[in-house]
Amino acid sequence: MLGEGRIDDAIKILALAPNTRYLGYAYGRAGRRREVERLAAVSPGALQQVLIYAGLGYRDGTINALQRIFELGPVRLGLTLSLPELSFIREDRRVKALRGKAGLPE
Repeated sequence: MLGEGRIDDAIKILALAPNTRYLGYAYGRAGRRREVERLAAVSPGALQQVLIYAGLGYRDGTINALQRIFELGPVRLGLTLSLPELSFIREDRRVKALRGKAGLPE
């Protein structure tokens, strides 16, 4: 539903899910900043932070959160960077540098 742009429908389903990673992303895409901030305050997980900032379209925040993913190892970083939700930062020089630092191919 997120990929189809049916954000409100996705939020209804994601709000019931035990894992709120994509709920933060959906709230961001919907422009629901209050809900995003509430989730960000109680969700210290690195992937959740990446998705929250990506949902908001906040390039700097997303890349800063990726630094925490980098610390988890190259496999986790590579998997995270392959998410379609992060397509808007793939060409950023900072992401390319992070990939190189982790030993990942472009």
